[in-house]
Amino acid sequence: MDIFLKAIRLVNFKIFKDETILCNKELNIFVGDNATGKSTILQALDIVLCGSITKVMTIGLENLINVDVASDWMKTQTLGSLPMMRVELFFEMPNLPKFEKYFGEKYLGAQNVSKYGIKMVCAPNANRNEDIAKTIHDRKCTTFPFELYEVQFSTFGRDQYSGYERPCHFLYVDNTAINTARALRYVIESTYQNAVEEVDRASTQYQFRQHVSCFKLP
Repeated sequence: MDIFLKAIRLVNFKIFKDETILCNKELNIFVGDNATGKSTILQALDIVLCGSITKVMTIGLENLINVDVASDWMKTQTLGSLPMMRVELFFEMPNLPKFEKYFGEKYLGAQNVSKYGIKMVCAPNANRNEDIAKTIHDRKCTTFPFELYEVQFSTFGRDQYSGYERPCHFLYVDNTAINTARALRYVIESTYQNAVEEVDRASTQYQFRQHVSCFKLP
């Protein structure tokens, strides 16, 4: 079966505010200066294809959401203007029943047609609007409220997605991240996440960052 990646769209993901990278069927090589986003594109692929919320939380939303977009929001601090982060992977897939769940979601534009794909969306948790409103009341946030966000993985057909349903083979090797300290951090964070409820983790993390921000030089 002929399945291949056609395009990658990054919205408010690290250095990318809204960028679409078109892919070739046979081979793709990313070339550029340091800090231009080559590794970021590969990391985005890894995160979405794995479909793991734990992986996202281990990396930290504060390390994924575009810094400039978060800084701009801090100037207004309104509920309706909280930014959303998206990574969308577009695929070429056979027109078979087993792939129907990947097909859907009409996109605005000249063609306005549905496509095959999977995506990650990171947005304010709709079930916690009251908490969000309380947090940003009277523009008193000293840091961006990452803890009030939720991460969801889904197909373009709006079915939930996990790495077990990965439509293609994928291997991501980051030789800069292989060390004992990273492994220890993973064990500690996994233990903490299993022992503490999500709401309590979010509250604790936000209070910690609020306290840390008080020690920063102006």
